[in-house]
Amino acid sequence: MLAFSLVLAALGPLLFPLILAVIIVYLTLPMVELLERRGLPRPTAVLTSYSLIAVLALLAGFYVVPILALQSEQLIANLPQLFNTLEKAVQSFHAHYRGIQFPDTLRAAGDELLASARQAARTLAHQAVQGVMGLLGHAFSMLLAPVLAYYITRDLPYFKQELYASIPVQNRHGVVQFLGELDQALAGFFRGQVIVGLCVGGLIGLGLTLMGLPYAWVIGLLAGVFDLIPYFGPVIGAVPAVAVAATFSPWTVAYAVAVFVVANQVEGSVLSPRIVGRRVGLHPLAVILAVLVGQRFLGLAGMILGVPALATLRIVFRHALRYLASSRSR
Repeated sequence: MLAFSLVLAALGPLLFPLILAVIIVYLTLPMVELLERRGLPRPTAVLTSYSLIAVLALLAGFYVVPILALQSEQLIANLPQLFNTLEKAVQSFHAHYRGIQFPDTLRAAGDELLASARQAARTLAHQAVQGVMGLLGHAFSMLLAPVLAYYITRDLPYFKQELYASIPVQNRHGVVQFLGELDQALAGFFRGQVIVGLCVGGLIGLGLTLMGLPYAWVIGLLAGVFDLIPYFGPVIGAVPAVAVAATFSPWTVAYAVAVFVVANQVEGSVLSPRIVGRRVGLHPLAVILAVLVGQRFLGLAGMILGVPALATLRIVFRHALRYLASSRSR
């Protein structure tokens, strides 16, 4: 484990395109295997899958990207006015709060809670900006990832065969079982969360558009990305919508919150149980702790990758204990 950690530290700059490539492999593998079962050779199936995804991306670019680009440009241009309006709203709320007579103990607790909320909002905004700028700084890695994903997907049967042949016969069953559980957990998380995030982002963008809120699809896109973060993502994704709605009226804020509540109720009761289910196999408390620890060390990226990392460690630990138990019994 120490040697593995040192290797990871030394290869730090190369991890981002490799992790992104693995995610792409998980997302595209079902389509590749479907085409392969229909009789296409593996390389042709991979190229066909990538070509279909590229066509869909181009179609989305023609219809969706112009809307997102226009709304993003308008949002960036109006940010100073938006911040000024929000600052006035916060000052008005603070003045009303100061005018209410509270017991000293309750007021001290309220002041501490407001100060903590402000600091958390500043920290989260800073990390979100850093995350976006970091993605822009990894432009070359993002272009390299699909190339790596193509070769991994194309030669995956060969890699599996070589790995299987290198395992001693007496250990093959346990290793294959371990890899199968690991694959199921990671595939369930990445495929499920991406599909759920797209659905939730689309629902929120549509709902905010129907209520006439500006920048609705940009906010929906952000909500879909933040929805990749279990438990905390929906709350973080609602912040931009509430901030924009607060510049209009309290009723607009209420409508925006209602859109997020409905979308996340659909996610929690319909989408996540059917698409993600319990494939990751973690208790909700463990998921929350994984998100918090990931945020502590890697910021926004850690909040997204904390859950699959913990699921991986859980499977490794369980199989290590099982292997030690079987070794002692022999």
